[in-house]
Amino acid sequence: KRQERLMHKIYLVSPYIEQKYTSQQLSLEYIKFYLMDSGYQVEIIDSNHYKNLDDVVSKLNEDEKPIIGITAYTRERFNAYKLIRKVREKIPESLIVVGGRHFSSLSEETLRELPMVDIVVRGEGEITFKEICDSIYGNSHYKDILGISFRSGTEIVHNADRPLEPNIDKFRDFDKNDLPDPKKYSLVSSVFKVATNEMVFFSVMATRGCPSSCVFCSLKSDKVRRRSVDSVIKEIEEKIEVTGERNVFFRDPSLTISKKFVTELCERILEKELNIKWVCYSRVDIDIELLKLMKKAGLIGVEVALESGSPRVLKAIKKRISLGQFE
Repeated sequence: KRQERLMHKIYLVSPYIEQKYTSQQLSLEYIKFYLMDSGYQVEIIDSNHYKNLDDVVSKLNEDEKPIIGITAYTRERFNAYKLIRKVREKIPESLIVVGGRHFSSLSEETLRELPMVDIVVRGEGEITFKEICDSIYGNSHYKDILGISFRSGTEIVHNADRPLEPNIDKFRDFDKNDLPDPKKYSLVSSVFKVATNEMVFFSVMATRGCPSSCVFCSLKSDKVRRRSVDSVIKEIEEKIEVTGERNVFFRDPSLTISKKFVTELCERILEKELNIKWVCYSRVDIDIELLKLMKKAGLIGVEVALESGSPRVLKAIKKRISLGQFE
């Protein structure tokens, strides 16, 4: 079993992108920690930190029969395609699994146009990718895994979607004992200018999904899932300890959807005397009394998106807000 595990090193890869970021690829971090919590050894490869594609592939070729997960947004799809072709050419026995917004949305096209790809993961990747690894290590076929598309002979098979995992406390993208390389990534960034001051924030995600039905957005979902307030508070405390900063940026697409959740979060921030300053995204139809409590708990800024100044366009995109509310 030990020898078998050594034969299948797991790599999670983000392709080269023209604009370099100092923040981590969070979707890969979530998968990495979920695999590690399940007993696997896994390494994230950010192509931007390698001299060229050949160097990336050489790194992936250090182990026999690697399992390689590649993520991509549409903006870097062509660089992802180059990487996939090169991996298949140089490491023919690798298992190439792709996911992320682009491949997930175009699973049929991906398998049809990129015969080098073995599996497409549709939707959230943590549990699905772990089950793929389980099948490879257990020498079983992945044909029954939910949320994947693959080829069976000349046929493209789309297994049923995986139901959303209700308990997102299972997933994490941070561990104070497994921090990113500070030469490559920073846990803090200047996200917002507040008045004339440029403040440095660390980020936290407390929820997944948004119940709104705006037609242009990929974050809408049937159900919004929230972490426990305990886990959110613990992450804030640990990031204060690690960074020395007390400014928090909640990255959630709409943190304020649940009045009950935000009320409990604010009350716990006050009870623990965290003394933080924080910013978040919100819709404009936020409850004003809730906003007052948020300010008391350290809120200094809310970013809202109007999308359009035209009532006709707002209706067409199903934004469900009015210009009056925005004012």
